[in-house]
Amino acid sequence: MIELRANISESQWRAEFPGPNVLPGDMSESESQDFSAGLVCEVVTIRHPDFPNGLWYLRLPEKVLSDKDEKTGYYQTGIHWLETPEGWLFKDCPVAGMEGMLEGTIGASQDTVRYSLTITNQSTETWGRTVAWLCFNHSRAKRYYQYRNFVPRGNAMIQTPRDPLQSYFINGQQRYWWPPGEIEPTESLIATSCREEDGEEFSVGIGARQAMMVGQNPNWPCTDIGLLFGDVSPGQQVTVDGNIYFTYGTPMEILKRYQQDFS
Repeated sequence: MIELRANISESQWRAEFPGPNVLPGDMSESESQDFSAGLVCEVVTIRHPDFPNGLWYLRLPEKVLSDKDEKTGYYQTGIHWLETPEGWLFKDCPVAGMEGMLEGTIGASQDTVRYSLTITNQSTETWGRTVAWLCFNHSRAKRYYQYRNFVPRGNAMIQTPRDPLQSYFINGQQRYWWPPGEIEPTESLIATSCREEDGEEFSVGIGARQAMMVGQNPNWPCTDIGLLFGDVSPGQQVTVDGNIYFTYGTPMEILKRYQQDFS
């Protein structure tokens, strides 16, 4: 069974998971550690029993934004997870920078993490093209991560450029986040090719029922996804769900599982 942990304190994070990569040109190593520690204390960490030397973590969400935001919105804060027999949940969390509320759930089986995020618009204005950006981070699994990411085009998985920080827009829904890549995915999915110490290939992917874009940042490293809630009217509540997959084999195995779940 995949192990999920939440409500990790900043001191725990510093002791157990020190020293994330530095964003090039942005800050010193010590500044990067201070910056990220305050954010990651609200993540859910993910351990898979077949890959004991790897730790992945997910911010659900990292940010929420709409067309009113000039660029990326505010980092989400104030999440407190509650443990349940089915996994973890949070509720009644104010949306950072917006008049609204968030609820989230996350649970796991042997090889899949299932998550959902619900937003409620409590303002008097419609939120145009509302997106929640989820950060799925591989920086504690570098012995597996191969810096090889793939996005779907039809029934194929297309490898993205190895190094650039890029986002890939689904169905042409342009929204600046990171520099746009040339590939236009046909599914709301991004997968990563990994390799065990004995050379056996496995893949990890994050997908959603509906997304505006997926992205890659090889410097953290992470593969991220922008959940698409669409236009959310005053008083309206909208939920988007998705999965994180672990599987032996190539990213094509991730695509097949995604299509079984969401197509």
